[in-house]
Amino acid sequence: MTTLGSLCVYCGSKSGSDPRHEAVAVELGRLMAQAGVRLVYGGGSVGLMGAIADSVLANGGGRLRGDAERALHFGNRSSRSDRTC
Repeated sequence: MTTLGSLCVYCGSKSGSDPRHEAVAVELGRLMAQAGVRLVYGGGSVGLMGAIADSVLANGGGRLRGDAERALHFGNRSSRSDRTC
């Protein structure tokens, strides 16, 4: 069986109007941290992207890679991508 080392997640920089979306993002982050799967994402710290990243870190994952924001020069300057985890 192949082991999943990284998972690229593309989702909103807003949480949206349905609180279940953020709850699922938090759960995904928890499961990724527990499984030791690295999160690859845009690097944002808000919305669903931020919820996943925060959850990975809060659950002891500490494996993030978020560099699309820096490469594309998005306006969201607060990023998890430069944190040492």
